[in-house]
Amino acid sequence: MNKTIMQQLFDGEIFPSEIINHARTNPEYCRLNHTISDEIEYFSEILSENNSERFTKLNEMQSSSSGMYGKECFTYGFRLGAMILIEIFSDRNNHAATGSD
Repeated sequence: MNKTIMQQLFDGEIFPSEIINHARTNPEYCRLNHTISDEIEYFSEILSENNSERFTKLNEMQSSSSGMYGKECFTYGFRLGAMILIEIFSDRNNHAATGSD
């Protein structure tokens, strides 16, 4: 028996952040991240030890910020999708009740 999406969500079997592969396989995304890594390595090598540590912390904060933003975008998109479905089914029910298309 196949589980419904709701059952999979409840059972903790759905991990959107692990399933999304498009960004990881997108050549432009891969090039951009490779360039970012090269730049981080460059600056880490030329900065003093103190500045290199600060630069590393800055990168970690930027990564955390990006993760938070991604989570908020996902949450908003999920809610928006649910609201669209509610509107569609509500409209469908109104048309069915009035006999109009």
